[in-house]
Amino acid sequence: MKLNRSIFRFSYLALQRRYVFPKIFLKDINDLEIDVLRSHSIQGVVFDIDQTLSLPNENKINERVLNSFLRIQSAFKVCALSNLELAMSSEAAFSRGLEFERLYNLRVILPKLKKPHPSGFRLARRYLNLKPPHIAFIGDRLLTDTIGANYSRFYSIQVAPLDITADEPTIRIFRRFENLILHTHNFFHPKSSPTEE
Repeated sequence: MKLNRSIFRFSYLALQRRYVFPKIFLKDINDLEIDVLRSHSIQGVVFDIDQTLSLPNENKINERVLNSFLRIQSAFKVCALSNLELAMSSEAAFSRGLEFERLYNLRVILPKLKKPHPSGFRLARRYLNLKPPHIAFIGDRLLTDTIGANYSRFYSIQVAPLDITADEPTIRIFRRFENLILHTHNFFHPKSSPTEE
């Protein structure tokens, strides 16, 4: 019953323009300028992992965005907030999160209640020890990342997925629904690479 209420609430949020639109829409984090974040008083950055930093089920940051991640990490407090367990077992998700922490000194938060639920965003805020308006969230999904970030009053940045062909079938269905929401609001975003057929 509680889960059904949550689904209804965030489906309702998806219909409201103030929660749907990211503050910035980019092809990937390579296009993110440090000075732009600083101009908005951003002091911390929270990353999604799958399709934002890494391809699904890979235990490393994709080479295409690694240098940009390191650049952002050197300029701000950072952590990651991920729904990894939705795509794998809890043990595998925990192990994968530890690998990111070991390789990149990146704290990975795996909340019990998945994005867009605000509990994970609260954990990230507490870890960074910053107020929401001073935190940017970067992710590739509208229904989990952008809506969750906007609802939690983070500065939302949405990127195109690193490789849309690497998505699981269920995620592809959700992306079509997300694109329909954006088109309904006459909002368009950069294409992923490679492009979706």
